[in-house]
Amino acid sequence: MMDHLEVALRLFRAWWETQQDVPLGDIERDGDVFTASAGDRKVAVSLKSLFEPATGQWQQAKAEAEQQLSSALENGTYVLWVPPEADLPLEEPGRSDFIFRAKMLAARLQAGERADLKMPVRLGVRKQDDGGSYVSVLGGLQAVWAWFTNEVSGVYTLDATALKRLPEAREEREQIVKSLVEELKTMESGQRLVLDAEDSWTLQRLSGSDGFNIMATPQSEPFVEREVRRRLRSFLTEAASELSATGTEVNILLILGLYLYASEENVTVGVRGFDPALYAPFDTVALVADGTLKPIVSRLS
Repeated sequence: MMDHLEVALRLFRAWWETQQDVPLGDIERDGDVFTASAGDRKVAVSLKSLFEPATGQWQQAKAEAEQQLSSALENGTYVLWVPPEADLPLEEPGRSDFIFRAKMLAARLQAGERADLKMPVRLGVRKQDDGGSYVSVLGGLQAVWAWFTNEVSGVYTLDATALKRLPEAREEREQIVKSLVEELKTMESGQRLVLDAEDSWTLQRLSGSDGFNIMATPQSEPFVEREVRRRLRSFLTEAASELSATGTEVNILLILGLYLYASEENVTVGVRGFDPALYAPFDTVALVADGTLKPIVSRLS
């Protein structure tokens, strides 16, 4: 198994070799700085994380789940990206079901593939009135709340706070709404129901045989923009100093974060809002999130 920085580095290697068409050689590590040769150039990567690895019992339980999944899958490198506010089920009840679901999905993936790990959640709904056609939504279904309009009869309050991440594909989101609409149609005014649904966590398989890796944190607070900007400024300053000492031709700052989707990160606006002199020392500044690498600024040809 890899630590969280090595997971980010693995995604960087795949991105580099696709973009540059030059493989990276053996990688040497010194703390959070990694160096490797790439043809006639030497590349240095400073890796910074927006979240701190957990410690204590939670981390131990996560490591035990990773080891159990690694042993069951034998060969391969798998990375599960848990949404930042989702509850990773490391204790019973829930742990055995999580292990089973992750194992079965991972076993079907080929290197380079990714899929949604479906995790069961329960939603609460109350029908308030028979008139109108409106659903007030809390939680993970807020992005599609308007899709319920004119599809239901009445006014409803839908508590979807247990659902953190919808699948990215529109057709899958439409199917979720369609299924919920059918449930809502059976309700009478004043009635409450508990509905079954599924959270969608990203599971990917990478090249190599480094076991099952869970990218998660027990923190419950999202990465707010002000805190992200403060940390980004620190990362840029620290990484510039670190990489200047390596004497390498190509310098990369790689930032690791936990976001629902790479498309919804707030790192890009943070970095680009700084004085360009802060990121001028780097050939590329990029974000790793939700199983993808997203360049933020790049001068690589």
